[in-house]
Amino acid sequence: MINEIYVIQESGIPIYYYNYDQIKDGVQIKDDFFMLQAGFFAAMVQFGSELTQDELKYIVFNRRTYGVKKSKQVYIIFNENKEMDTDMLKLLDKKLDVASSFLNESLAGKNIDISYLVNTSEMDSVVNSFSRFLVDEKIIADTSPIDTSKVKSQVRNFVFKAVGYEPGKCNIGPKERMLRLTMGMISIAFGMLLFALFVILDLPEWSVLFLIIPFFMGFIGIYQYFFRFCVSNALQKQYKMT
Repeated sequence: MINEIYVIQESGIPIYYYNYDQIKDGVQIKDDFFMLQAGFFAAMVQFGSELTQDELKYIVFNRRTYGVKKSKQVYIIFNENKEMDTDMLKLLDKKLDVASSFLNESLAGKNIDISYLVNTSEMDSVVNSFSRFLVDEKIIADTSPIDTSKVKSQVRNFVFKAVGYEPGKCNIGPKERMLRLTMGMISIAFGMLLFALFVILDLPEWSVLFLIIPFFMGFIGIYQYFFRFCVSNALQKQYKMT
């Protein structure tokens, strides 16, 4: 059985973490510890790959062997907590291949792009199905049962903390903010153009009420730019930090 598993975004954000010893002993570790470990492994894999001009397959620390699999959007890392011979390494590689294939299919099936957007409800589903798959394939021990509510909490904590997300305060990044500012300015300009047409055509005064729509849309766009917050994203429990 695999003792420890990391699924890490290329930038170092931990998407999934499993440690049999911690679950068995009921050890509670702060999220910062996972964040630090994930960032370290991501840096090691990228550095090793650049240095060797090939994908890094193993990391050995203090007689512990970590198998590394570069998936489409993430690194998957398995730890056996022991020294391994050639046959054991081959078995570890097979387990990594199986886990990687399942995770890729899950992400593709839900059309999730981890590098751009994370919808927590969709990620909760992927993480829970991944956990069940690992148990069914006897890659990890059955923790009877896996605490899905804890897994969900970890996903949110990892991702939100990694990007500096504060619920109700910030859920869009520079690119999304500029998009909203541009749309807001266009809406206001369109409203001013309509106002000029109303004056030129000498339309009834009540027709000015139609200007509420473009000016309101313009205000919403500019508001989201300055406050870095999108209500639509918040309702969908997602964010776009690009």
